[in-house]
Amino acid sequence: MKKIIIAIATLSTALVLAGCGTTKSDSKSSSSDKVSSSKTTSEPKVDKTAMASYVMKLNSADSNYSYTYDGNTHSIIMLAVSDNTSSAMKRLKAGDMDESEWTDLKKSVDDDSKTIASGFPGVSLSLMGPDNDGTVYYEAKDGVTVQDITADDTSSSSSDSTSEQSNEEIYNDYVAKFDDATKTIIGNIKSKVKSGSYSGDELTQLATTESIPLTTLVTDGMSKMAENGTGSDYDKWTDKLTSASMTNLKQIKAVVDSYK
Repeated sequence: MKKIIIAIATLSTALVLAGCGTTKSDSKSSSSDKVSSSKTTSEPKVDKTAMASYVMKLNSADSNYSYTYDGNTHSIIMLAVSDNTSSAMKRLKAGDMDESEWTDLKKSVDDDSKTIASGFPGVSLSLMGPDNDGTVYYEAKDGVTVQDITADDTSSSSSDSTSEQSNEEIYNDYVAKFDDATKTIIGNIKSKVKSGSYSGDELTQLATTESIPLTTLVTDGMSKMAENGTGSDYDKWTDKLTSASMTNLKQIKAVVDSYK
């Protein structure tokens, strides 16, 4: 199979290439090519005027948080401003937030990120820390977790007591994330197809847009592996990551084909 270039391409490209054989020479792309290609293909196109209007509506409707759009990260930033939400974020920072409260807050961000994705595909929602220091505490894109600071803390404390996460461990983590993201993507596609009429090309474009969280996860997994070095072990496990993501893309393709 062709290396990560296939998996990090948009779904429209991946669907065309998914069943094609390749030669060994096709797999000689460099790690820098793979990462830069992903960032290029997965960046959403956002209408600045429409986004400014949307953010204004968010700020008018919700007095608990202030909202701004970060065009560099393609994320709507939410910062706690009311006494209640500011206090909650401070408790989270101190490790005093009840687990159920944190779960409910994350679910709220997940749900809101789905709403955002319906109008601005590829744009995430980021919950910032209480000190406005640029730290993202939780980020979701179209209902899929992109970052969770509590998970990062757990991973960090674990690595302190043992060793850094191996490429195999990263691979296993991201395969599970691929499966979760794919279930959400397929559910979104089915829901939108039921509520509208799509031509074959429009179905492919819909799948491309909905699959941005999956291609982003591939990039994230590669980046984590790159922290362990970019030698032969990196190539081995990024190849496996590619293959795993292609399996998920084929599942999405099957759903799209069923509507054509």
